[in-house]
Amino acid sequence: MKKGAGEPKYSLLSRRPAGRDILMSAFAALPADSVKLYVADKRFMTVTKIIDLGIESLMFADGYNMWADGSARSLAHMVALVGPVLGDEQKFDAVLKAFVLALRSGSTSDDCYVSAVEEYLATLTQSNESTFRTALLPVQNWLTHVLAERNTGLHPDTLDPAIPTIVAVCRAFYDILGPIRLVHDESKVISRNKDLLLGMDQLPDPAHPDRQMSPIGVKSVDFGDSKKVDQLKIADWVAGAARDVAMSRLGFPRKMASQELCDLVESWLAAPPLWLDADWLADHLGIRNEP
Repeated sequence: MKKGAGEPKYSLLSRRPAGRDILMSAFAALPADSVKLYVADKRFMTVTKIIDLGIESLMFADGYNMWADGSARSLAHMVALVGPVLGDEQKFDAVLKAFVLALRSGSTSDDCYVSAVEEYLATLTQSNESTFRTALLPVQNWLTHVLAERNTGLHPDTLDPAIPTIVAVCRAFYDILGPIRLVHDESKVISRNKDLLLGMDQLPDPAHPDRQMSPIGVKSVDFGDSKKVDQLKIADWVAGAARDVAMSRLGFPRKMASQELCDLVESWLAAPPLWLDADWLADHLGIRNEP
C-alpha cells in the first residue's frame, strides 16, 4: 500500500485483483484460531424478534417455555421460510419493515404494524391464516406493550445483532484462550451493553431459567480506532469477507465470492449462524425425506 493512502478498507481492496491478493495473503498469515465469526441475517433476525417478543413472551408468562423445546426457533424458521411463499411476498416484507420502523422510530403505537399484518393475512388461505395470526399477532396490543417498555429503557437494542454476535465470538475465544480483554471499535450499542456482557453468567438461561447462562469470558471491554489498532483493521477485513460470502449465499446472490474465500470464511465460524436453515427445521420436526 502507498504511504499516505489512508486506511486500506476492505471495500476498496476487494474490488481489484491486486487488492484481493493482499487480503488473501493477510488472511493466510493469521495464526490458527485467531479469527472467529458469527453470522446474522438481519431479515431472519427480525422474524425471530417478532416471535421472541410476542408469542414466546406470552407463552412464557403462562408457564410454557418455547426456548426449552426449540418451538420458538422452529416457529421463526417456519414463518420466515414459508411466509413469503404462502402469502404475498411484498406484503410479508411490509410486516417486517413495519415492525422495524415501530421499534426504531420511537413510536408508541402498533397501528402500522397491525395494518401490515392484517393486509398480509388477507393473502393467505383460511387454513394458514390462523397459524400466521398466532405467530405475528398473538394478542391485541402486544407490540404496543413492547413499545411502552422500550420507552422506559427496556429493549433499547432489540434489533441489533451486535450483542448476540459478540457473545458467540467471545465464547469461542474463551474456550481457546480463557478470560479475554475485548477491544471493539467505537459502538454505542456495545457501550450501552457493557455491563451485560461482563455479567452474562449472572443471568438466567432462557431455555433453562433454573440455570445461569454460561460465561462468555470477557474480563474487560475497551474501545479503539481501526486506524490505530491493527487488530481492529484485520477485524474489519474479516467482517468484509464474511459479508461477501454471506451475500453470495442468498437465494438471489448480490455478490459473487471465490470458493477459496468461502472455504476460509466457513472455517472461521464460531457457532451455527442466525440464518435460515431449512435442513435444521426438517430434522427438528422429523420431516426430512431420505432419498
